[in-house]
Amino acid sequence: MLVLQFCLTTSVHPSAVVSDSVNIEHGTVIMAGVIINPRTSIGKGCILNTGCTVDHDCTVKDYVHISPGSHIGGTVTIEDYCWLGIGSVVINDLHIGPHCIIGAGAVVIEDLTGYGQYVGVPARKLK
Repeated sequence: MLVLQFCLTTSVHPSAVVSDSVNIEHGTVIMAGVIINPRTSIGKGCILNTGCTVDHDCTVKDYVHISPGSHIGGTVTIEDYCWLGIGSVVINDLHIGPHCIIGAGAVVIEDLTGYGQYVGVPARKLK
């Protein structure tokens, strides 16, 4: 059996603003215009796309995609394999469970349990 071993690199665009106290795991890409504020942790294999913001004391777990223009308030936790659509907003002090898809322009104002698609203002789970 052939086993390939490799290490994914982390890439941060020079125009991104990332606090010195942010922890970024391997394989994560931070695009142009991203702002990440202090004491935030970004997991492995994440994409923080153009112009998104992640405020203070957040935890973004593994393989999360935060689309362009999305804004995450302070002390938010986003579990593994979530996707936040273009221009989505998550207010402070919330928890987003694993495997959530948040639609473009959705506004999350309460905890999401995970495993579903959430759309609208305020964001509601699609049936």
